[in-house]
Amino acid sequence: MNKKTYTAMTCRRARRFARPPRAYGYTILIQPAQQFTTEGQDIEGIGWWPHAPRTHFRFFYGWYKYKSDAFQRAKELNQ
Repeated sequence: MNKKTYTAMTCRRARRFARPPRAYGYTILIQPAQQFTTEGQDIEGIGWWPHAPRTHFRFFYGWYKYKSDAFQRAKELNQ
């Protein structure tokens, strides 16, 4: 099993890897990216709407306004 590493960085720098949650502030990069598959979605008022299996990748974990918060959270996630 691959060990995930979490790296805090500016959102501007994170644009090299994928689209970050915002254009400013800090985010945490997940390497390797989390991968999951969906087979449908719950639509309000309609119910479960099935579709062909789709694979999704998650590259970032959260958004932080302050640098200290982002680096502290990355340190916690790496433990």
